[in-house]
Amino acid sequence: MSEKLKQLKQHIKENEIDLFFDKINSSLAVDSDLVNLAITLKSKYKHYKTDSIKGILSSEEHQLQRNTLINDLLNMLDLADEDDFKNDIIQKSITYFHTAITKKQNELKEITNKKADGIDKAAYSLIKLGQILSGKKDEVEQTILFDQTLKAASRKVLRRVTIACTEIKALRSFQSKSFKEIIQLYQELVLYLDFPKEKIDAQKIALLQHNFDDIKIHAQKLEAAQGKQLKPFNEILPGIQNFIATKDLICKALQTQLPENRSIQENIDTTYSNFDSVEKLILETVDSLSKIELSDMTLIKQLDNLISELKLNLEEL
Repeated sequence: MSEKLKQLKQHIKENEIDLFFDKINSSLAVDSDLVNLAITLKSKYKHYKTDSIKGILSSEEHQLQRNTLINDLLNMLDLADEDDFKNDIIQKSITYFHTAITKKQNELKEITNKKADGIDKAAYSLIKLGQILSGKKDEVEQTILFDQTLKAASRKVLRRVTIACTEIKALRSFQSKSFKEIIQLYQELVLYLDFPKEKIDAQKIALLQHNFDDIKIHAQKLEAAQGKQLKPFNEILPGIQNFIATKDLICKALQTQLPENRSIQENIDTTYSNFDSVEKLILETVDSLSKIELSDMTLIKQLDNLISELKLNLEEL
């Protein structure tokens, strides 16, 4: 079953009948045998909706007409094949590739620049927390763990780490996905240039050269950033782990000094639970970022090879 048919059936399944008719009207080829059938069923659907709004249908009639309509729609789709739908093949050209690549590369730069400031602030916040947890209180102006209770501090640490992890993983995943899509376009361009269907003049070559230069700058920045985004997490992790290691000592001291004070014990349990969550988040994020960085380096090498091949193709034209 084609993707188009799956989508149409999904609209019926989710009771999106109006959307179904919008989609099928725009998807059917003009010469399809199903065009008239679709028009007939849409008219039938309009009458059903009007009668329902007027309230002239009993609940049994309402359900019967609805079931009949759904069956008719599904039966129509069972009759359909690929020839009934419009051909969505895109005509490839230098203009097409230049436009598609420029759009993707601009989108990549825009999102990266937009998120950069927030990522930098999150990274600074994590490095600051790492200094606090490592006992380097003199290196920061205001601390969290020394100004507030441990329980409140642990909530703040968890919140900051969660925000930082979420932001940086979202950005890096987007960057990696966009980079792969851009490389896919360059791969298609290589194949197109083997047997171009148009005359490629100096102006068109200049357009592609602009794309090459632009993505090379991004690739260089990406390569230079390898490892830097892991630094804040590596800064804070030892302090978190050292703090977690003190739990048994603190609990023993509490049992000796305040054996009846359950609220203090609950606060300590909550504090360490929060720090356990922080440690897991950081380890998961470091693992995720490490894999993305490894993938990026492979993509950068792949891009270099593609650009070299494309330049050779253009020189042969």
